[in-house]
Amino acid sequence: MEETPEAVIQKKYGINLKRTSKGVWYIDSLSINADTKEEFEQAIIEAKEIASKTLSDVQEMGNRLMLEKSQEFLKDNESSSNIKPKKQRNPVEPIELNQEDQKLFERLKIKRNEIANEKNFPSYLIFNNSTLAYFASKKPQMKEEMLLIHGVGEKKFQDYGEIFLKEIADYCKN
Repeated sequence: MEETPEAVIQKKYGINLKRTSKGVWYIDSLSINADTKEEFEQAIIEAKEIASKTLSDVQEMGNRLMLEKSQEFLKDNESSSNIKPKKQRNPVEPIELNQEDQKLFERLKIKRNEIANEKNFPSYLIFNNSTLAYFASKKPQMKEEMLLIHGVGEKKFQDYGEIFLKEIADYCKN
């Protein structure tokens, strides 16, 4: 019974491929059965070709598998009732400022611009106009009151809150 070339190759070469946790493929082990130096050198050349082809086949198979799995995931989740739509923010209602509130609003904008110029970044990153309008309308006097206003969080208050509370307090004294 004559052996096929593949059976001969399987007896002559043993290539074990592995993949790292980061997804990089490498040859873990290579065994070559050769009787002569020439046969060994030829086996090295052929083993490189086999390893290269095997690696590209494995990568292609992995890519196909990833594509199939992602398509399955998308298909399963399209009809899944477990996925909730992205929560929409409640729109902030525009503030109508009376004449006095408008003066404070302008003063707060000037203070915001001073800070922005010192820090060399856009003024809206400090507080946007809508937040300043709420400050002018509500005139918070304490941290807790200011934190209730849309656009003010702990970090923003820590960075700028006291400055604006002081500005509001100074305006209200006059």
